Amino acid sequence: MFTRKEMGLSNSNIIAGFMPIFQPNEDAGSISKSVGVPIGFSERYSSLFRLDLNAPENPHVSIIGMTGSGKTHLIKTIISGTALLSEEVQIIIDWNGEYVELSLELGGLVIDFALTDRLKRTMIENPSYKITCFNLSNLDESNRRKIASEILKQTLIYSKSKGFSKKVETLIFVDEAWKLLDSESITAIFREARKYGLSIIAASQMLRDISNEIVANSATLFVFRLQNPVDFDALKSLNIFEKIGIDRIKDFGVGECAVLASPRSGLKCEVVLKVLDLTNLKTYYIHASGVDKLVSEKSIKRISGRLGISESMVSEAIAMSVKGRRIDAAKMSASLLKSGVELAGVITLMRLIGVRDIDMSKIISGLYNYSNR
Repeated sequence: MFTRKEMGLSNSNIIAGFMPIFQPNEDAGSISKSVGVPIGFSERYSSLFRLDLNAPENPHVSIIGMTGSGKTHLIKTIISGTALLSEEVQIIIDWNGEYVELSLELGGLVIDFALTDRLKRTMIENPSYKITCFNLSNLDESNRRKIASEILKQTLIYSKSKGFSKKVETLIFVDEAWKLLDSESITAIFREARKYGLSIIAASQMLRDISNEIVANSATLFVFRLQNPVDFDALKSLNIFEKIGIDRIKDFGVGECAVLASPRSGLKCEVVLKVLDLTNLKTYYIHASGVDKLVSEKSIKRISGRLGISESMVSEAIAMSVKGRRIDAAKMSASLLKSGVELAGVITLMRLIGVRDIDMSKIISGLYNYSNR
């Protein structure tokens, strides 16, 4: 979906090729074809690090770092990358309204709670949205915690009702996870979630704010800049980093982090990353009669360029066919035909950006009639 040039990526050397979380040899346009969401590039070898939640021994992620160090940016990158490149449903517990704009940009559903609202369980079970953001910013602190705990509880109940799953189907993002440490819901979901296809991404400002049980049940740990001596003592006591020193973590810039990942039993990877930004990509849902496909504008233009379709034609076609966050595939196709693009080129473009063959066949007759007027 994205070329190296589009993402600001450089050539890289082979590093830890046997590790499934690395993709050191990806060439132009291959990022969307590999497994996992691109997170960032390693400091030493500039190798692309991917977060593949189906590869580790368990799918949970812990994120630690002081305010302003890049935790929220990482979470948004995971949300954006998952929406663009994967099929998992995403549930966001949003304490302060930080993820509302991104959720709407990606075509998600935002649930705003007032003080009198109860949790609408059907929203957790709604298959129409890949992203559901529960905005708790209008609640007082006590009610925020109650609703957040209930979201976790009901999500686990719903996942259990579907039975066991061998792969991750739902991601649950819990920023400021320390607020739920006194809740049985978060510890229960960490213990049971994996077998029901749930992955928890828990973030907090200080390591001591997240229990050892949560860290121990996370196969991937991101550590951003820390300054508190108590956190350094906690890191030392856990004895998790062997190659990355405490002094290095103290000096991290914004968006830099140490990653500890255990893709499978007996393997452990330590690396320092600079996190990518996947949140500023303009994205649309390509709408036909079937399931809508999320795609970036850059991707549409890149694919069009390979087919010899000019960027100005594509921009005009998008403008003529877009409504909100959705592009009408039939209207876009007709606009391209009007601009002089051959019918075969239009059909090829539509298929490459995600329109299913069964949907494309329904559009072709109309396009054919249009091209022969």
